[in-house]
Amino acid sequence: MYNVLEFELITQEYSVLLTDAKRTSYGSGVIYYPGSGDKFYIFTCAHVVDNLLDPFEIYMLLPNNREIEDYQTFCSEVNKSQVAYALTDEIVEKNGQKEHFVDVAVICIGKDSRMNLEKTNYCIAEARKADPVLVQGYPGGMQADCGLLDSLDTMYGSVLHYAPNICTFTMRTEDNFLDTGNRAYELKGFSGSPVWHDSDEVLSLFGLISESYDENVYRGKIKVVKLQNIRSIMQNKFHVQLETRVVGIPETDIAGSDNVFKFDGRVELPDSTVYDEW
Repeated sequence: MYNVLEFELITQEYSVLLTDAKRTSYGSGVIYYPGSGDKFYIFTCAHVVDNLLDPFEIYMLLPNNREIEDYQTFCSEVNKSQVAYALTDEIVEKNGQKEHFVDVAVICIGKDSRMNLEKTNYCIAEARKADPVLVQGYPGGMQADCGLLDSLDTMYGSVLHYAPNICTFTMRTEDNFLDTGNRAYELKGFSGSPVWHDSDEVLSLFGLISESYDENVYRGKIKVVKLQNIRSIMQNKFHVQLETRVVGIPETDIAGSDNVFKFDGRVELPDSTVYDEW
């Protein structure tokens, strides 16, 4: 089992920042690379992409030496045409804003030759009530007076409810990780952030931060979108199978720098096909 420091170091490089050139909005996401090929993927929430101007930017940390937090910062400019959504998603207008029934999106990005991407080392997992969780994202975007690493922040909590047959679950954050006087503002940039299982020998990803249950984030309750729709998009749109596991089962039993390097990650998505949601 990882200690707190090891766990934060291992998972923090998976978190990415999404914004645009005018900094009109920002959010977070999680990187996925199959281990080979000229494309990698970002998992985030659909509403995060909606709020960005087109084209938009994705900032990511790639480690030179993660033990001493020595990273290179890469920035890719991408178009919204590179974004794939869940086939079962429905969009309604609420108070002048788009609201997604299935709040997930997958961004396909062309890999730059300078990027030394390692094969993704996490599994998609189903959470259980009371499971401890760690969230890492960019609640304040990237401030002008600090770099990407210093903008990354953490939030701890636990699974409050995990009901079957719905696409979200509820977590509760510990009080000291959100300003009680301005919780909703702080939570905004965490949208799309990966929610990790915080006490396992295997890196297990439970979901993505979606939104609070009300404007005051009452009692720290946060809605997390599950990843079954992202699994379906990856399998049916991009022909990539994501590893899954059941938390609590040993791994042997599982199936299945200060410089910013900017590059053009624009690609064309494959033609759409009809597929079933997993």
